[in-house]
This record gives sequence, C-alpha cells and structure tokens, in this order.
Amino acid sequence: MPADLFTPLNIGWIGVSAALLVLWLVRIRNGYRPFQQAPTDHHQVGVPELAMICPILVFGPMIPLYGMENFESSSWQVQDLLFFLYLACFLSGFALLGVLKRYVSRPTGTFGLLQRPPGKVVAVTFIYFILAQGLTIAALGLTLWTCQQLGYEDVQVHQTLEKLKQVDSVRSIVMLTIPAILTTPVFEEVFYRGVCQNLLIRITALFLRHRTSMEDTAPGSLFDLKQITPAARWTGIVLTSVFFALSHADWQHFPALIVLSVCMGYSYERTGSLWTPIGMHALFNGLQVVAALLWAN
Repeated sequence: MPADLFTPLNIGWIGVSAALLVLWLVRIRNGYRPFQQAPTDHHQVGVPELAMICPILVFGPMIPLYGMENFESSSWQVQDLLFFLYLACFLSGFALLGVLKRYVSRPTGTFGLLQRPPGKVVAVTFIYFILAQGLTIAALGLTLWTCQQLGYEDVQVHQTLEKLKQVDSVRSIVMLTIPAILTTPVFEEVFYRGVCQNLLIRITALFLRHRTSMEDTAPGSLFDLKQITPAARWTGIVLTSVFFALSHADWQHFPALIVLSVCMGYSYERTGSLWTPIGMHALFNGLQVVAALLWAN
C-alpha cells in the first residue's frame, strides 16, 4: 500500500467510514428504505432553475479552460479581470436565489437550496463527508496498490494540487485555492447533482413507469414526482457518478471519484438539499488543498 496515503490517521478514518457503512447497510434494506420518505421537491427543474444555472454553466469553467499556465503568464490586470468575472458569476447564482425566494410565489425546486438553509444541514453534511472521505481514501489506496502490483509506479496528481506545490506567491495561492474550495464545488454540484442527476432520475422513472402497467395511468401522472422510485434514484446517482468521474479525466482516480460521487449523490437524494453535496465537495477539496500546501512547505 502507498505509505504516504495509508497513514495512521487515514487508516483510522477508513475504519470509522467502514463502521458507518456497515451500520448503513444494516438499516437500508436493499437500498429502498432510505428513499421511502426522502423528499422529491428538489427534482423540479424549470425556468427559474435554468435561469439560475445558466451563468454558472457558461462562465464557471472560465479559469480552468483558460489554463493555469496561461493564467500565470498573463498580466496582473488580466488575472484580476478573470478572477473578478469568475467570482461575479459565482455570486450571481446566489443573488438570483434571493430573488426567487422573495418574488417567486409558485412552488419551485431550486435544487433544494431554498427549502433547507445551510445551517440546518451542517451536521448531516459532516457525517456524510466522514463516510465519503474514508471510502474514497480506501478506493484510491487500493487502486494505487493494484497499479504498483502491475508495475505501474507513476501516480497521477491533480493539476491544481501540483501547481500549489510550485507557486510561492500569496496572489497565486489565493487564485488557486478560492476556485478549488469555494466556487468549483458549487459549479460542479449544480451541474452534476442539480441538473444531470435530477434529469437522469426523471428519465429513469419515466422509463420504469412505462414498463409497468399503463392502463390505470392517469394523464400527466407520468410527470408526478411521487412516481420517482428508489430504483430510479439509484440509477441516476450511479450514472451521474460515472459521468462525474469520466469528466475529471484521471483514470487512476476513477474508482475513488465514483465512490465520492455516489456518496454525494446519495446525500442529495436523502436530504433534498444541494447544500449537502456542495459542503462535502468543498470539504474534500479543502483537505486536498491544505495537504498540498503543507507538503510544499
């Protein structure tokens, strides 16, 4: 096993996560019980939701697409402009949330961001994160160990983490850490969990409903949120997780990213609030950033 990954702290973390996983497996009854009373309002994706995510999806990847190499070689004026636009895009989504909360009278899903304030899901988010982090470490360690047994010694490192080990100016560190910890979790969770997972769950629920008896199906009931089954939820979670892992391109991290994404997708379905996977994602990225900075120093 990679010695720098399986430290006593990580081994203890994995043990706690394994205990939580066993407890969860005992209680879920084949994965159906947790979703029997789970909320469904967050599956509503309409015009308000699309209006909220448009600036995020259009401008969110601005800095990553520009490339950190070009970003650092640009003038400080260009760097500040890109960073300002990046943060402005990030804040615009939350500003629109405030408008929706105040002026939209009809029921709206808003990915569960309005139904439960962030403060009410902090404890739940932390518990899910403890479980997800330990399982992710275990999956990554097993993958690296398998690679070593097959004679592949190289270890892939995320570009941002590699850059953090090399930069020495506070300006560059801030411009790398804020997107990683603050904005990227919001952008990615809105897209993967809010859009992709919701859409795949609705499509799967529609498909499963078509395969069952249609004689007693009332007009329009196919789009009833009550028709979303546990099978549809799990299908959406798993497919979204595969998409999430593939989009990050690091094949060596693929199993670990699948595990992390499944945990985040499950937490979203159980709580009905996008704040939960956003918080988990931010904590996960934050730990990686802190570790990279400590390693560099």
